[in-house]
Amino acid sequence: MSMEDFNVIIAGGGPVGLVAAHALHSAGIDFIVLERREIVVLDQGASIVLGAASLRVMHQFGLLDKLLEIGGEFQHNKAFILDGYEFKYSHALRCERIWLNHGIAPVSFHRARFIQVLYDELPDSVKGRYILAKKVTDISSSEIGVQAKCADANIYNGSMVLGADGVQTPGLLRSSALAADSTADGIPSTPLRPNIILLMVQFPRHSARPSECGQSFDTHHKGRSKKDTEALAAEFSKYSIADELKFKDIYAKRPRSGMANLEEDIPKHWSWGRVVLAGDACHKYTPNAGLGLNDGIQDIVLLCNGLCRTIKDTPDGLDTATLRWVFDEYQEIRSKPLQKDAELSAQVTHMHAWANTFYHVTACYIMLWELVQESFINYSAAQYIKRGRVLDYISATEPFKGIVNWVHQMKS
Repeated sequence: MSMEDFNVIIAGGGPVGLVAAHALHSAGIDFIVLERREIVVLDQGASIVLGAASLRVMHQFGLLDKLLEIGGEFQHNKAFILDGYEFKYSHALRCERIWLNHGIAPVSFHRARFIQVLYDELPDSVKGRYILAKKVTDISSSEIGVQAKCADANIYNGSMVLGADGVQTPGLLRSSALAADSTADGIPSTPLRPNIILLMVQFPRHSARPSECGQSFDTHHKGRSKKDTEALAAEFSKYSIADELKFKDIYAKRPRSGMANLEEDIPKHWSWGRVVLAGDACHKYTPNAGLGLNDGIQDIVLLCNGLCRTIKDTPDGLDTATLRWVFDEYQEIRSKPLQKDAELSAQVTHMHAWANTFYHVTACYIMLWELVQESFINYSAAQYIKRGRVLDYISATEPFKGIVNWVHQMKS
């Protein structure tokens, strides 16, 4: 089967959907992106942090240099308590150790600028496949293909649907599965269970920076209950954001702010028929550890590697059973690391919020020991980072070389 004969409908044109567009285009696989918003870039949401494994994939797309121009490599992390007392300072040596291990430290990005680069660097011939104002309202899967119906009554036909929007397609997948089999179990539903609420505030873009790019700050305090935005902002008014900066200082000058539920869930099944999920659509956890998009990128890499390999090896076309095998292999390989990342994300959030005495002691005392920090970076983190996957079908020279060798090498 040729790559051109296989067509992917990507539901959702955010970061994961755009990564999928780059990956499929590089493989020569036809696709369209259906994005429910009316503009490509919406300037909202928290910042994005990419680790070395994700940046390797960006290098394969030819995006690394442009992204490093707009990003800030991590320098250090400081942690405060409510009154502004600095109780932890993870100095530059920690980031230098990560750099020595893997060739680069994590890099943070303004979400809107990151998305803009991903979209702008798509070839002009491909941009026409990114279609705005297309909210997918129904998905039907059969033995020969799949249909995605949008709110404007337009219908798009393809070989499969990749749900990358994190909101709509999980529910549509469940509806499609239950319509075909009323006993279907473990299919993700929407909304997922919200356990924590996030108050997001942007810094005024044109004001003087309160700190250098690449600096990270945490403020720890006892967990809070859900309230409306203004009440929660008033409650956080005296929180230290940086050394001499309080939350009230940025909230008064904010260009925009908002609240969002932080759901935590990894469903039992991520696919049904010719529909498969990736990114937030199939795994959601708190953002404190910065793992969400990094895991979404790894989802796309593994899924596209499997698709590319299977299409080449299947001259008569991919029937539903063969596609199902690709999806099952993808979930089987990704499930274990994602479960660990969900647990780590929850633990970091619980430490920041002092969820109980154990997390309070761990955050304010145990994690202050240099030996603990060094052990985490050199062993736990290094073992995790070095297993980052890359796209098997893109040849590239390795951009990052450190003491720790990559398990999955670039094809050259």
